[in-house]
Amino acid sequence: MAQEYDKLFKLVALVFINAIMRILGLKPGIVGMEFPEVFSQDLERGIMDFPVLTKMGYYIIFEFHSSPLDEAKLLRNFQYLANFRVRVKFPVAMHIMSTEKIKKSLKSIAITPDWDFAPDFHFTIDLNGDEILNSIKSKIENNIDITDDDAYLFSILPFTKHEKYTVDWICELCYFINEVEISEEHKYIIKLCQILWVHALIKDKNLSEELIDVIKMRSNFIQEYERNLVESAVDDTISATAELIFNNKDNSKKLTSQDMHIRDVILKTVGIDIFKK
Repeated sequence: MAQEYDKLFKLVALVFINAIMRILGLKPGIVGMEFPEVFSQDLERGIMDFPVLTKMGYYIIFEFHSSPLDEAKLLRNFQYLANFRVRVKFPVAMHIMSTEKIKKSLKSIAITPDWDFAPDFHFTIDLNGDEILNSIKSKIENNIDITDDDAYLFSILPFTKHEKYTVDWICELCYFINEVEISEEHKYIIKLCQILWVHALIKDKNLSEELIDVIKMRSNFIQEYERNLVESAVDDTISATAELIFNNKDNSKKLTSQDMHIRDVILKTVGIDIFKK
């Protein structure tokens, strides 16, 4: 049971970050998630939010902050990035998603006299959640199919600027999705992200259990969506890697360390070995 629960949350995280990447206009798709813990003498034990490997072979660390970043917090993010870069031995980018109400975060910090650490900053307050929801409701009321981007935007609504109390809004949005006629794929993309909303933002145990029951999905969808996610990831560089293995199973010398690393991350994330035909 614990293994299935862990598997579900890996999938939830992948779908949520895929939504974030689409909204930010980041092109490379996600291959899988990396182990989020960082160990060092200075950090002792740190937990990154969402370190993901992209199809292009480099990593992106997504960090979420609800309060403004000061020098100490920004320096800690730099330490995460530096330690993670040493561990994975591949290029790493960092994107910071801030849900603070007023933009007060420090955006850069001097690391050397000639170089500042300045991760990409994104403020969810720049997205008007009420307008996004009204636009989606209008499409549904007029029998217009919502798009993938609509579904992804819906998936981050609680983190955007909105008038209602966040907990009340989450409740409303969870029930709303159950009642409307949209495609099964879009509905389940949103539902997967709603699981993250509840666990991240709902502190009342009884309410959390009530909403998880509202969100409940047919179990085989999880497996279907997981496989579709992997199949969509196994293209471009990755499919070329897989093809090389399929055609040359006894000649692993042709594989690069990046090829092997991509395979290992996919295997660790969703349990599928792309090298096995």
